[in-house]
Amino acid sequence: MLLKFALLISLTSIYLADASRILAVIPTASYSHQIFFRPLWKELAKRGHEVVLITTDPMRDHNITNLREIDISNVYDYQKTVTIQDIIKVNKLSSIRVTQSIGLLMTQLFLSHPEVKQLFKNPNEHFDLLMLETVLLGVKAFKHRFAETSLIYMSSLDVHPDVHEMVGNPNHMIQYPYYFLPFGEGMDFVGRLLTNAIVRISRAYMYYIITPQIDAIIREVLEVDYPSVREEVQVDMVFTNSNPLFNSVRPFSPATISLAGGLHEAPKSELPTDIKEFLDSAPKGVVYFSLGSNVKSKNIHPDTRKVILETLKQLPYKILWKFEDDELPNKPENVMIAKWVPQQDVLRHKNIKLFITQGGLQSLEEAFYVGVPVVVMPYFGDQGSNARSVVRKGLGLEVSHRSLTVEDFKSAVLEVATNDKYKIRIKQLTEIIKDEPMKPLEKAVWWTEYVLRHKGAQHLNGARIPMWQFYYLDIIAFIGVMLFGLIWGLVKLCCTIRNLCRKRVFIKKGKNKRE
Repeated sequence: MLLKFALLISLTSIYLADASRILAVIPTASYSHQIFFRPLWKELAKRGHEVVLITTDPMRDHNITNLREIDISNVYDYQKTVTIQDIIKVNKLSSIRVTQSIGLLMTQLFLSHPEVKQLFKNPNEHFDLLMLETVLLGVKAFKHRFAETSLIYMSSLDVHPDVHEMVGNPNHMIQYPYYFLPFGEGMDFVGRLLTNAIVRISRAYMYYIITPQIDAIIREVLEVDYPSVREEVQVDMVFTNSNPLFNSVRPFSPATISLAGGLHEAPKSELPTDIKEFLDSAPKGVVYFSLGSNVKSKNIHPDTRKVILETLKQLPYKILWKFEDDELPNKPENVMIAKWVPQQDVLRHKNIKLFITQGGLQSLEEAFYVGVPVVVMPYFGDQGSNARSVVRKGLGLEVSHRSLTVEDFKSAVLEVATNDKYKIRIKQLTEIIKDEPMKPLEKAVWWTEYVLRHKGAQHLNGARIPMWQFYYLDIIAFIGVMLFGLIWGLVKLCCTIRNLCRKRVFIKKGKNKRE
């Protein structure tokens, strides 16, 4: 018994020695950004690590003692000033500016939270690993505060091109188009021209207008004098939800880990009684309609809603619509509305024929994981890019909320719901995505602990070189100068020879005249 007790104490000591303190910061006020990483926080905590999670959407009911959540849901207060509708109403270039302004508001709100400020003020606070979402540049303040701590950057989407550069991934705005822009792979000359202009203008706006304001917020709120967020920080690893289904295929350095496909897959659970009865009683099938967590169906334009209602009324299917209000005026008899829907469980139901979605990456992944085809109605962000990829890959169709008509909407829904080619194509690509040596959650946990074990992963980080070296501009300039010098020398030599020849001819003519 004594021997068993000693062995137990020894094993417990080893386990505790391996446990680490992890600070995870996901400050973006968007439920989809939070839910993607929830399984990772739970699993790391279950493995004995102490996880401090700064989140806008705390789980609260997780019952894991070493998972502490700092509730910064006050970040949603940005909607009092700027809403998603403000992004939708403006053109693409202006929407980037509005999005950056929203980022400023979010940064101000989350850094001002009392518990967040306390983390910065407490001199005894320490962590073994930082896991920071890349959306808001203000998160760099955490790296400056915990300078010696290893850093993993994360994103529930593909990461920003600047983050790709930080770990040595090739970054070319035409070959690897930025997902926020309306131009995808194979863009024509006009698309390449506009992409170049928009990227450079938005980067200049970010560099000269936005980043000084972020620096000012950090100085004012935290009362510190950290380096500018313009400056790069030492990143050990990047977790990205870069999916070859939707993003350009690009080479990754070993420090870039793709978690695409199923990281936030939830275990199957019972549906609410009313939803289950509605789905079960649909012999012709059900169309599930949801615009996600950011685009509220209750806020869509009245004209668009009128077209949608008329279309749904003409469909031969039942419709389950995630609608965030108690009442839907003029609701057709075949439509059921619900403020909250357990989306993954609904999509798993055998009677679901089609998913009408805004095209958020998590929603699309959930649909494709269970083989449900889609009609995409994109609004902002990466949704337009995802919609184009859906069409290009043969996984569904796209409709525009700006020019929606009953005929076009109904035609798209019936085509995708009745044509088996979409389901077959989805099944083919889903099998490819799932065919990996490790599940996304296992991969995320393993690489997180890899960084912890080795106190960083700079040895995996690709070498970063200046843009002028990457594009051989110095070599091209050198060769140009050499060629110019050679041509200039040859021209001078020819001129000299010509002048000498002329002199000889003149001298010879002069002698002949004297003779």
